[in-house]
Amino acid sequence: MITGDQLRDRAAHRVANDRRWCGVEGSERRVFVLVSDAECNEGSVWEAVMYAAHHRLGRLTVIVDLNGQQALGKTADVLSLAPLVDRWRAFGWNAGEIDGHDGPALRAALAAPCAASGPPRVFVARTVFGKGVSYMEGQLKWHYWPMSDAEYALALAELATG
Repeated sequence: MITGDQLRDRAAHRVANDRRWCGVEGSERRVFVLVSDAECNEGSVWEAVMYAAHHRLGRLTVIVDLNGQQALGKTADVLSLAPLVDRWRAFGWNAGEIDGHDGPALRAALAAPCAASGPPRVFVARTVFGKGVSYMEGQLKWHYWPMSDAEYALALAELATG
C-alpha cells in the first residue's frame, strides 16, 4: 500500500519526466510546484529535488513559500532551513530569492524562459504569514484555527482596501 504523498510524488514525477511535458518533443509546457518552508523539512522533498536536478528537468519551477511558520511553531525552531537558497543550489538547481508579495516580480520570474533540458528553477519567496489581515499577520494559530463568519468578512474587507 502506498500513501497519498507517495501517490502524489509518483504522479508529479510522471508529469515532470514525461518527454512531452518537459518540452523535449517540441512542447512548451511547464510544471510549477508550490511548497511551504515547512514541507522542506521532509526527506521526500529533497529526494524529488535531487531527482529533478539529476534528470535536468528544466521546465520544472518550484516556488517555496518562506513565511517562517508551521503548525508546530517557527520553522527555524522546528528545523532550521538556513541558508535555504544555498541548499537548493547545492542540489544543482538555479535558485533565487524573491518577495512573495510582489505580484509583478513573481509574474516576471515565472514568465522567464527556461530550457527544456537543464537545471530546474526554484524561487524562495519570502512572505509574511497572514499579510494584509490585521488579526492574522504573523500569528501562528491561523495555520489551523478556523475563522468565524465575522473574521472572514473582516479579512476580505481588509484585503480589499489593503
